[in-house]
Amino acid sequence: MKVKFLAIPLLFLMVLIACLQIPVALASPDIYLKDSPASGVTVNPGKLMDFKAPTKTDPDYLTTSSGIEYYWYSPPYVGTIPGPKAHSFHLYYKADAPTTITVTVYLAVQPDGSGTPSLVSSKTYPLEAASTITHAKIADVIVIPETKLNGERMKLGLSTEDPVTVYFDSVTTPSVLNYIPPPPPPPPINSGWASKPPTIDGAFSFSEWANPQLELGPPYWPIHVFVYIVNDAGYLYGCVDDDLAEGDYTPDLGDYCVLAFDVGNDGWTPGVDTYFLLRGDGVLEHWLASDGVPGDFSRHCTTSDNLHPGLAGAIGFGTSPNAPSVDHRIYEFRIPLNMLGASPGGTVGFSSPSVLDSLPYDASDHRHNIWPFGAMSNDLDTWGDIVLASAPPVGGIVIPVAKAEVLAPWIVLALAAVAVTVFAAKRRRKT
Repeated sequence: MKVKFLAIPLLFLMVLIACLQIPVALASPDIYLKDSPASGVTVNPGKLMDFKAPTKTDPDYLTTSSGIEYYWYSPPYVGTIPGPKAHSFHLYYKADAPTTITVTVYLAVQPDGSGTPSLVSSKTYPLEAASTITHAKIADVIVIPETKLNGERMKLGLSTEDPVTVYFDSVTTPSVLNYIPPPPPPPPINSGWASKPPTIDGAFSFSEWANPQLELGPPYWPIHVFVYIVNDAGYLYGCVDDDLAEGDYTPDLGDYCVLAFDVGNDGWTPGVDTYFLLRGDGVLEHWLASDGVPGDFSRHCTTSDNLHPGLAGAIGFGTSPNAPSVDHRIYEFRIPLNMLGASPGGTVGFSSPSVLDSLPYDASDHRHNIWPFGAMSNDLDTWGDIVLASAPPVGGIVIPVAKAEVLAPWIVLALAAVAVTVFAAKRRRKT
């Protein structure tokens, strides 16, 4: 009998051990060529790639020159490279004659591509002549020990003896890190009710903005910001506060912030969907969806044109309650609800998508946030939503229906007690 009782825990323990031994799926240890220019790099030892979104089906390419080395920089990495592990390099190329290629991997350089790498490895590999795009796998280009990175990059250099046409894309990534899954689709943003409208002056004074609706930061967003959204009966108000270690601490005229709206929350509508771009010089621009390809916008006006009474924006450089000891970028918006086709209690599509990015953009080092993560300007299904607050009731306390049902018996008892008290008081008067 005891054996039977022990069998169940033992079986459970065996299953648990088996589950714990299931290997965790990690990204491929191999390295692929990718269009990923280093942020903020303007002068490079080689040629910095800067092509427009090539893909596997429509790749971009360049032709090397004898003795010249070409560099690619990975995105900033935050995470741990599992190791020690050997990494291979995959090359897609065409060559008129047999030649050799030298691949050099520089691990852990600074976010701008500079600095002394923590590890360098180089390997030369023979390439056959190829009249069509040919795949070559160069095994064991680099062996990387377990390495923790916090915003560093990987640099990849190529040089050839003779000209070679090298193909690459912006989908395949240099996958040397543990896979960081994208964040889940965001829930709707619930706007707060602005009982006292904030002052749109680019200064975030204490108690002016209460609770942020969004907090963006690494690893998915390179700039750490708090985003505040409130509304009243006539306006939507927004504040984007760059702060902390990954904030924007340099006031550049090229800084800007974009708030984009799917007016009517009904998908792409030319002449209706809109975005607002607040520039580093303080000018707020209003853009409208063009009649052409979805995702194209054209500038409609600026606040100085006075076409939309109440529309306002201000960019500032100062402290805030989030970072009270250091000056940083602050953006503030006031947008009439009629420009969004919305009213209190309604919903409006919202984003700061790729191409229109950013929430915000830091011109000093070319960082930018795209929200929601991976949002595209021409695919409004990737955007999020803002649910506008309704005006609070005037006077009294409104009890939700569910709570009223729970409280009903106690309310009846309270009313009965009041009735008994009144009845007793009347009898005392009569006597």
